[in-house]
Amino acid sequence: MRTFYTLTLTEWLEAWKEWKIVWLPLFFIALGVTQPLLLMYMDVLLAHVGNADGIIVDPNRPAPQSLDVFSATIHGQFNQLGLIVLIMSFMGLLASDRQTGMQDFILTRPVSRNVYLLSKWFSHGMISLFGILIGALTSYCLTVYWFGFLSPMLALRIILDFSLWTLFVVSLTLLISTFLQRAVPIGILSLVVSLLLVVLPSLKPDVLFFMPGALLSVPSNTSFFSSSHLFGVISCIVWIVLTLGWSALRFRKTAY
Repeated sequence: MRTFYTLTLTEWLEAWKEWKIVWLPLFFIALGVTQPLLLMYMDVLLAHVGNADGIIVDPNRPAPQSLDVFSATIHGQFNQLGLIVLIMSFMGLLASDRQTGMQDFILTRPVSRNVYLLSKWFSHGMISLFGILIGALTSYCLTVYWFGFLSPMLALRIILDFSLWTLFVVSLTLLISTFLQRAVPIGILSLVVSLLLVVLPSLKPDVLFFMPGALLSVPSNTSFFSSSHLFGVISCIVWIVLTLGWSALRFRKTAY
């Protein structure tokens, strides 16, 4: 346990040195503001943007609902541009140590390989969730201020779902890192697989309901304790455990 704490603390200190603890929350704050801001001032933006002739805005169109706005922010902005930046931030979680020789240095000490991998997953997962939480809370406050009340429980459910999905993406990147040695190919493959795991369940929900990305396809107004949502949560947790287990097995058999 002490080794796990030391390795995790080292990762957090490294994140401080790289200013990741600062710029990642700021980035998600910007993402969290973008969607409500665009929807709130869409008429003004269309009126002042160039080549807007012929664009007609229906004055009788229904106002955006707060739940739809917040859900679009998390499942749209966060899961698109946000996902790309997240993967870029932790695609070198093993590759960087491997290239600098730090991995060999650590593993020649009395450090379990499983503890080493788990500390990587936990620290990068928590750093990512920290940025997501700050951005999501900012988006929630703006959404409620501009578009009306949004149940905190529904908002929390949406945030928790995306957080769980993010932890899976970290574990997926960790797994791919045990097969590939360079950060850029690891990041590209992680992004492609993650996007496929989100898109495919939305196209075939009746067939691919057990995939981890299916959790993001659950309707936003679904109760946390509904059977469909709980199944998605359990499925995602199982996939996290499986990918971490596979990573551990692969890491033990591979000598760098």
